[in-house]
Amino acid sequence: MIILFTLIFMSVVLGVLTPTAFNISLWWAIPLAILWYIALFILYLFVLLIISLFVDLEKETTKRNRLFRFLMTQTVVMILKNARVHIMTSGVEKLDGLDRFLIVANHKSNFDPFISLAVCPKAELAYICKPSIFKIPIVGRFVHKCFFISINRENNREALKTIKRASSLLEEKTVSIGVYPEGTRNKGEGLLPFKNGAFKIATRVNAPIVIASTNATEKIVKNFPLKSTKVSFDILQVIYPEEYKSMKTKEIGDIAYNLISEKIKEYNK
Repeated sequence: MIILFTLIFMSVVLGVLTPTAFNISLWWAIPLAILWYIALFILYLFVLLIISLFVDLEKETTKRNRLFRFLMTQTVVMILKNARVHIMTSGVEKLDGLDRFLIVANHKSNFDPFISLAVCPKAELAYICKPSIFKIPIVGRFVHKCFFISINRENNREALKTIKRASSLLEEKTVSIGVYPEGTRNKGEGLLPFKNGAFKIATRVNAPIVIASTNATEKIVKNFPLKSTKVSFDILQVIYPEEYKSMKTKEIGDIAYNLISEKIKEYNK
């Protein structure tokens, strides 16, 4: 929005300074500024496309790339601002002092990862996601370069490889890992049953487990472009290795499930 107002101001100034050349009134300045904004956005996407063409999806990402991480984070923030999303947060201070961790949350919308990426940029989150994400132009190559990992839920052996890969990234402190234990977007109320194998990503390497809740992201598409959307992102609890060392993954999953369920109920009151 700041860019849009800047362009409107520029259009008005041009109209005042060079009336014969441009003949721009205030009424022409607004649509012209919008057209400029759209043009800049298209140009930005074109630049991202060119950069993405240098990414080989068949080659495993081994080193962090500051440029790709910066561009991904800034693009996410820009999309949320343009979609008029206002994020209400709580408990984010619980991440202070944490290096790398596994974060688990409920899943209602494709915007869910956007919210956590925008709120927790220092965590350098990389999500476990479905293979189709990597087929999306620009997006697939950027997330690949930022260590996002696909998972084949229909093949247990391949799924185990994904868990091992994610655990290695945590152990090496390369990135933090994000996962949705429900396994897919929940289009109903409450929570779907958790796939507790996801917690092995952390327990294999004694990494902290962050339990979070995201609410109202499913309203973003419904509200755009006429209405803004308030969403909430809450860090509910951090479970440290010394706290879960004697627990089974189901017990950890039950703690996470109950905490997130209570937060959803509280939000929906």
